[in-house]
Amino acid sequence: VNNNLTNISSFLTWCEDEQLIPTNPAHRLKIKEEKPETEHRSPYTTKDLENIFNAPQYVDDTFLHPSDFWCPLLSLFTGARREEVCQLHVEDVRQEEGLWVLDINKEKNVHGFANKKLKNPSAKRLLPLHPFLVETLRFPEFARQQAQKGHLRIFPELVKINTNYGHKLGERFSEFRKTIELEEAEGVKDFHSLR
Repeated sequence: VNNNLTNISSFLTWCEDEQLIPTNPAHRLKIKEEKPETEHRSPYTTKDLENIFNAPQYVDDTFLHPSDFWCPLLSLFTGARREEVCQLHVEDVRQEEGLWVLDINKEKNVHGFANKKLKNPSAKRLLPLHPFLVETLRFPEFARQQAQKGHLRIFPELVKINTNYGHKLGERFSEFRKTIELEEAEGVKDFHSLR
């Protein structure tokens, strides 16, 4: 039904553009889809977060890939989606009026390379970086080092699979989750539960 409504809305948008109708009456019209109970996500509890970030991989800094260390922290502290942090370019970590931010966008970088996407138009935004990420963990310094190495993206080890850079990270995070203790929950706990 929603696919049909999208098609109808597209046609009515064309009619509006051609001035055949004053406005599109089907703009943003859709039926809310209820997710099956098995697909509902549960947030991580404080105990879960302690178990995740006190795991040996974090304490001993033994992750094989920098993205495995940084991406969960970035999502936790900024609320960014997995794909948003996985596709970051080095210039997307910058200062805005003296505050370090993640610039979530789909614009080309200085070399004309884009290959980024947004879930929707309102997903374009600036996300302030928590002082813990800036001063204690020194994430902006890590981004600067990646630029000095000639990387265009902060996490070049993440390759695009289908349309997503975060696919392999999601798989590795799922495996990592199996090594730690999580509290029981009604729904699924996955990477997106960090948001």
